[in-house]
Amino acid sequence: MPGMRSERLDLQATTSFLLLVNLCLSLPGITSGEPVAESTFLGVGNEPCHVFMSTYEHNPASLDDHHETADEGPHHKTDYTSLDYINWVQGYLSGYSLHENDGVNIAENASNGGMLNFLYRRCTETPDAPFYTVLPKLLERLESR
Repeated sequence: MPGMRSERLDLQATTSFLLLVNLCLSLPGITSGEPVAESTFLGVGNEPCHVFMSTYEHNPASLDDHHETADEGPHHKTDYTSLDYINWVQGYLSGYSLHENDGVNIAENASNGGMLNFLYRRCTETPDAPFYTVLPKLLERLESR
């Protein structure tokens, strides 16, 4: 049945989101800026900032799924997309909002493109650091609005 496939995908997406939120809730150092072991993070959050920067340079405005190819220039080849990063950021912010911000959406009215642009600028300061290390700076920015 056509509707069942859509419902199954929605359930899988919801389950994945809840697992990410649960991960964020169980890691006390994430929102406090305290050092966290690299093995704590899964996916793009553990990638170096320069991988995010390369991905973002090829796809800054569009969050469409695409993969870089060798003919796109001298940038680092990556299997990630801007959509992978914004999904990871949204999960991180959701966990923060639920656990540290009394359920108030810290990212309300913040655009995905604006958040990615802010994170890109922060990553230029520390290109070899893991991507997750720039998220506390985004939290500070969102809290100061």
